[in-house]
Amino acid sequence: MCAEGSRQNWSAFWPIMETDLLAHKVKFPLLEFVAQTLFGCLDDGEQLEVVTKLFGRVEDGSSVVAGKLLQLRLPLQFAQSFELAVGGIVAGDTWYHCDHLGERVLGHGLLTNPKGAMPLLSACLHHENSWVRRGVGVAAHYATKKGLPKPEVEAVLTLLLTVAGSSDYQVQRGVGWGLKTIAKFYPDLMKTYLVRLPPGGVSQPVMGKIETGLKTAVFKQTAAKS
Repeated sequence: MCAEGSRQNWSAFWPIMETDLLAHKVKFPLLEFVAQTLFGCLDDGEQLEVVTKLFGRVEDGSSVVAGKLLQLRLPLQFAQSFELAVGGIVAGDTWYHCDHLGERVLGHGLLTNPKGAMPLLSACLHHENSWVRRGVGVAAHYATKKGLPKPEVEAVLTLLLTVAGSSDYQVQRGVGWGLKTIAKFYPDLMKTYLVRLPPGGVSQPVMGKIETGLKTAVFKQTAAKS
């Protein structure tokens, strides 16, 4: 794959990607390994060409490879990787592309560089595209689950709560998912903020997810004591 993806064999690369990988149900860890291999053997311009070609494809694996490539580029081009991921989410126009890129790029960016990610996520939360707004909640879910420190979780929580009353279905799904995970790992923090919200500050679908997260946290605490 790496040899075929080199500049000398660039024309042969895409048939291999399409017929051997994207056309089949390949497990995500293998697709991410392919992305890591490509990252190691392609130059900057070729990496961006791969990402651009993968965006907007139907196959769910396309956004896994693109997302992993952009994740690996975060330390080098943080803002650019976010911007490209947002473009990929818009082009993908479906839940799995949103979630794949939201976790691997927006979420990993939040986990590894919260100071740099927060302004970008705030902008995403007010993006005109519903999938992009959903992606912020996906990022919060990923980063919290992976061990984002409590002060940064609190900052993400306050950001998500600004749109917790939204009637947009995709916002409810993504933000609800993020808040559910925060409630699961930081129930006391969630309860502290919930009592401060005005009436109607959280939609019923989002509140249902928060309550599920809190119940899961209680169950884990009870199991740990028994």
